[in-house]
Amino acid sequence: GLFVDAAHSDLAFEECSLPIACGQIVARPSSVARLLWALKVDRARTDSVLLVGAGSGYVLALLSGMASHVWGVERYGRLVADAREHMDTLDINNVAIRHCDPHQGWKDAAPFDRILVAGAVSEVPEGLLEQLAPEGALVACVQTANGRQRIQRQMANGEQEEWLMPDVLAPLMAGKSRAL
Repeated sequence: GLFVDAAHSDLAFEECSLPIACGQIVARPSSVARLLWALKVDRARTDSVLLVGAGSGYVLALLSGMASHVWGVERYGRLVADAREHMDTLDINNVAIRHCDPHQGWKDAAPFDRILVAGAVSEVPEGLLEQLAPEGALVACVQTANGRQRIQRQMANGEQEEWLMPDVLAPLMAGKSRAL
């Protein structure tokens, strides 16, 4: 229940999306598992992962055990503060979090072996693809014209794979929030 609002902590282990601060959600566990499976992180070969849309830190914490170092970007300052507090509580020290426009990624820490976009996008921001290492891969949930969502895995060399996303993820909004 660490990553969700106290009012919903009794549902933290249920198969459902839960609200967090700033009108955002923690996606249902099966959705997170699908995205992480598509990311194909290999601890022996994956040194760096960028999480776009860090939220309250749930996926950051999971990735911290899968990669040498994880960078997270989040548009809401309140969520950045929450995520940092959660990483401190769990004594996770291979994660860095930045308050910025998530569509811009983290250029000064690039290139990344893997990039995970944690919210739905209509198309993958080109600037994120430019931050991939030569053998890197980016995973995003792409919203199609008919309203369906697909998990898209795009390699730095342009190869792509797609899978139907049975659940719906919240959109990944652009811009740095100034109010929250």
